[in-house]
Amino acid sequence: MANYANLPAPTPEGGLNRYMQEIRKFPLLEPEEEYMLAKAWVEKEDTGAAHKMVTSHLRLAAKIAMQLQEWREDESADQAGDYEARDELEVRREMLAEALDVLNDREKDILTQRRLSDQPVTLEDLSTEYGVSRERIRQIEVRAFEKLQKKMREIAKAKGLLATA
Repeated sequence: MANYANLPAPTPEGGLNRYMQEIRKFPLLEPEEEYMLAKAWVEKEDTGAAHKMVTSHLRLAAKIAMQLQEWREDESADQAGDYEARDELEVRREMLAEALDVLNDREKDILTQRRLSDQPVTLEDLSTEYGVSRERIRQIEVRAFEKLQKKMREIAKAKGLLATA
């Protein structure tokens, strides 16, 4: 049985560069040779063949590991940005909830169904629901949106989130 203690391993003293130099000493296998080694392992449980196959793939394993570590670093490096974005979204939601209070029930319903819904309702459907023309629904929607924008600006200014001109 091959001695696994002889396999190179990264150490704090040697560092990653030293490990990479050590694993480059193991030859890459030709497809036919790899097939024969795999066959020897499966049919005869030849541990020498398995050892040669494993060591020939150390470079690939190291490359993959060095790629997953960079990916992990990239993900964690932007956690502050993720938290900031979530905080900003929460502040905007709170401001929107507060600003919606400036609208009457009809304006709130029309604006919510037309602009704040994942599947916006058509002017036609709302005109049927409220017994008015599509044009009237559109006018109510536009006026409600303008009122909402104005209130959002006021709230943002009061919270110091909007620069004063």
